[in-house]
Amino acid sequence: MTNNNRRNPRLKTHRRAIVVRIGAIDENAVETNETLMCSLSDLSVNGTRLSVGSLIPKGSPVKVTIIFKNPACHFDLLGEVRWVSKSSEPNRWLTGIQFKKTPEGDLGAWETFLKQQFPDSFD
Repeated sequence: MTNNNRRNPRLKTHRRAIVVRIGAIDENAVETNETLMCSLSDLSVNGTRLSVGSLIPKGSPVKVTIIFKNPACHFDLLGEVRWVSKSSEPNRWLTGIQFKKTPEGDLGAWETFLKQQFPDSFD
């Protein structure tokens, strides 16, 4: 999807996050032993682009935990890797994650939070 076709704005950021590969995006979302620290380059209501030091294959289900200091809160968002490309940085991969709406994820609270924190970015 190009930027012209996006339903929601992308917000630039340099925030850190935690990505955990999981078995499935549902009530059986068992975490694997692979927990990766990453840095987000942008985020939106429906997804994020991140830089990670390990290749996560396209189609992999993941849990992304995004932590905010002010206000102090965090969001556990379940999603799927939609695309991967090699970064210009050594041993880094740019990875696009699409968040999925599930009873176990914080997607509704995430959308509300973004709209409250960045009201000028939303119509």
